[in-house]
Amino acid sequence: MSFPARCRARGDRWRALGCIALTVVLLAAAGCYLASGERTTLLPADASGRGEISGRLVSADGSTMRELQVGPSNETVAVELTVEVERGELTLEILSPEGNAVLAAAARYGRAGRADGVVRTDEAGRLRYRLSAREAGNGRYTIRYRSTWVPTPTPTALPAP
Repeated sequence: MSFPARCRARGDRWRALGCIALTVVLLAAAGCYLASGERTTLLPADASGRGEISGRLVSADGSTMRELQVGPSNETVAVELTVEVERGELTLEILSPEGNAVLAAAARYGRAGRADGVVRTDEAGRLRYRLSAREAGNGRYTIRYRSTWVPTPTPTALPAP
């Protein structure tokens, strides 16, 4: 085989490999969460057990799952969700330790969403949440949480009469 024929054959092979690689990347990116200009602020729980995480984004599309350390394992936590978006859709879901949505707030095209309830943390004391966006623009979300765990008082020994 002559040199130009080998180059053409090799070029076709590289072109085919490039197409395959591009297809794989596009399929992998199809399930991704793409966000532009996202900023997240975390205010850890204070002495009273109250904390907050909030985020702002310029634009987003897709879905992502995140975790937030809030306290002891299997603890009940009061949660308040707020979601706002100027265009598109933005949904915030709190997930059970098993991964099911137990609380959700959704915002669509300028209408804010709000939800509150009591959820349980997983065995590591984390609260899991899913953020889903569909052509969302200029959105923000807030998760406020408060520990409902009440410590058991230690009995105090009384002096004998």
